[in-house]
Amino acid sequence: MIRRARGMPWRALCAAAALVLVGCDSISDDAQNRSLRALAQPVAAPAGFDAPARPRPCAREDFAPSRLPPVGRMPDGSFMEHILERGKLHVGVDQNTLRLGYFNPTRGSMEGFDIALARAVARAIFGRSRDRIVFTAISTAQRDDAIKDGKVDLVASAYSITCKRMRTMLFSSVYYRAQQKLLVPEDSQVESLSDLRGERVCATNSSTSIGSIAGTGVVPHPVELRPDCLVELQEGRVAAITADDSILFGFRLQDPQTKIVGDCINLERYGMAINRSHPEFVGFVNGVLERLGADGLEDIRHHWLRELPAPTNAEIRRCGRLPDRLRAEIAADRRRSEDRLADSRRRWRRTLAAPPVVELYHCDRDCSRRASS
Repeated sequence: MIRRARGMPWRALCAAAALVLVGCDSISDDAQNRSLRALAQPVAAPAGFDAPARPRPCAREDFAPSRLPPVGRMPDGSFMEHILERGKLHVGVDQNTLRLGYFNPTRGSMEGFDIALARAVARAIFGRSRDRIVFTAISTAQRDDAIKDGKVDLVASAYSITCKRMRTMLFSSVYYRAQQKLLVPEDSQVESLSDLRGERVCATNSSTSIGSIAGTGVVPHPVELRPDCLVELQEGRVAAITADDSILFGFRLQDPQTKIVGDCINLERYGMAINRSHPEFVGFVNGVLERLGADGLEDIRHHWLRELPAPTNAEIRRCGRLPDRLRAEIAADRRRSEDRLADSRRRWRRTLAAPPVVELYHCDRDCSRRASS
């Protein structure tokens, strides 16, 4: 069933929001404009590969939390001193993911869980965050280059810590654990990934989510921006969206005619990303997280994601384990592929063993000459 996106009574405010963000440094104007248009989707205002395998352990550079210096007095020669002298903290964010990082057109400001953490870092440097942060709108695929090229000081955008990413950038301590799940229309009969074999499943380019569904029998449908997936689902061009439950939660608020289903496909650990040239800044950010403490982080999480239960220890242990049915289907597909490959190899060996036609021709000709002589 194709469902069209419904109208929004305050679209004019979204147009005004575009004017507000014109003065901000932005890596991609197109990404910014498209994400603002995506906010025109119905939004509920905030209240107050083979089978995906568990990632192999890899060496991680852990930076002990630094003892935070007095506000406005950063260590000489440090990156924090550079930020202080510049007067602004540059942060790469996604501005269209409700409750994580989004531009609220009614208030004219960025809001969300990731935004709250970025503001905590700014307060530790300047003493306040108001007028001290430049939020740069970046897409999922732009995050890596934004950090490596020094276009932002840090990225706070539901950024999963992976071995591949750790080779090119540094990460803060883990501040949130999310579960990759599925979002489907409310009337869908889909209950797990195994129900979607042969169906299109949407995920953003360069995300861990799209890599996790490779080889599972579904048809990955990559898009540039997160809300593009919601539009694809509403228009009936995909059967489901896969992403972190914290992202899907925002989609469900935008479209109450959807639901989050399925077991955890992959466990995602969020950290703030920083250029490898600034390890002292990683220690500083970890110091901010340590000062917030588990209770402070939980308070922030509860404020923005209170309707989304945090994963239990049992769910974390089960995360990434495929259902038996899907595991059996993938194994059967693999056996069929191996049988077809073996059969092709046998036919090829028989072809190579037979004398080439041209050699038979010469043999016949030579033999007939010998007979006539």
